[in-house]
This record gives sequence, structure tokens and C-alpha cells, in this order.
Amino acid sequence: MPRTNTGRVVFQPATYRRMQQGIDKIVGAIRPTLGPRPRIVAIERILDERMPELLDNGGTIAKRIIQLADRDEDMGAMLVREMLWQLQDQVGDGTATAAVLFQSVYNEGIHYLAAGGNAMRLRIYLEKSLQVILDQITATTVHLSGKEQLAQMAQSLSYDPPLAKLLGEMFDIVGAYGRLEIRAGQAGSWNASMWKVCTGIGGSTPARWSLTTAGCEPSLKTRQF
Repeated sequence: MPRTNTGRVVFQPATYRRMQQGIDKIVGAIRPTLGPRPRIVAIERILDERMPELLDNGGTIAKRIIQLADRDEDMGAMLVREMLWQLQDQVGDGTATAAVLFQSVYNEGIHYLAAGGNAMRLRIYLEKSLQVILDQITATTVHLSGKEQLAQMAQSLSYDPPLAKLLGEMFDIVGAYGRLEIRAGQAGSWNASMWKVCTGIGGSTPARWSLTTAGCEPSLKTRQF
């Protein structure tokens, strides 16, 4: 349906059906990335003629979907897109799982309402179910500790055993509140550099580039893998 600037009124059931189609389209593009095995989605570039972008992150894929042709479908798609965008910014992972869950809850909710269900009762049940799920997740949460467990988690995200082993060692060193940056380099191997941050007069200064100060010994280690 082409976009027009004229005002119009859309009634049920056309409203939720068109939104449902938009949700299905954006979730269909993200669903292949769900799971521990790597699956790639190709996104065509709009502004240039370069090769398509190969992505395996649901949040990034959602950000690349700017607009759907149908205005009503676009409303549903942008609803999911905004949710995934916020989830990626706040948590960093889990966007594909959230997209699939959102689609399932929306579709089943529509079936319930179409059969004559009460919308406010559905909302109450969803809010109660959410709290039960959050409590269960909290009770079954396992905190990672040690290089081996951290490396396993890193491998599930990077699909690169040597990189995962290195990340496991680095995370084990910096701890839960340390800062780890990954930057592109020119060499064909991984290089890891670690340094302390000295706090004194004038603020924090990386010990890598500063002179030794009282109470802060520079600690710089460089390894090549």
C-alpha cells in the first residue's frame, strides 16, 4: 500500500492484523540469529553500492530496518525495533530472544482478544507472569567466575576459540568493574595490553603513559597471541 499524506481512520480488525504483519516481517529477519550457532543475515546497503552487510546481531539488524512500505505494518515493525534498540543499549544481548518472545505474546494475545477476551484482564495476567518469570530467572542465575567459564561465555558470542580464551583471561583480570576495549589492529595476531589507572592531583592518568607516582606503580603487560 503506497504512503499518502491524507488522513484516514483504520478500524479493527484491520489495525492489529496489519501491525501483526509488520511485527512478523522484522522478527522474521532477526529470527535466524537466534541460538548458539552463528547464522548470518545479509542487509542491503541503501546509500552506496558496496556489498551487503553481514550481521549476526538482532539489535543491529533492527537498527538497519528504517521503514516498511506499508504504513500500518511499519507501526508494528517500529514498535519491535524501538524495543530491541533499547534492549541492546541497556543489556547488549538477548535481542533475538526478545523479538521472538514479543511476536509470540502479541500473536497469542490477538487470538485471545479476537475470541472475545478482556484486554484489561490480559494485561493483568501478563504483568503477573512477567514478575514470576523475573523471579525464576533471578533464582536460577549462575554467576560466572574463573577464566574457563568466562571463556565459554565469550566463545558463545564470538565463535572464535582463540579470541574467547584471550577474552576469558582479560575479563578474569579486570573483574566485574574493569574496562575492556577491543580495537582493530594491523597485525595478524591478537595483542593484549593491560595497565593501571593512577588517581592523583589532576584526575586519573593511565599509568602506561605516566611517570611513577607515589602510591601508584605503573603496571603494563603486553602479550601476543
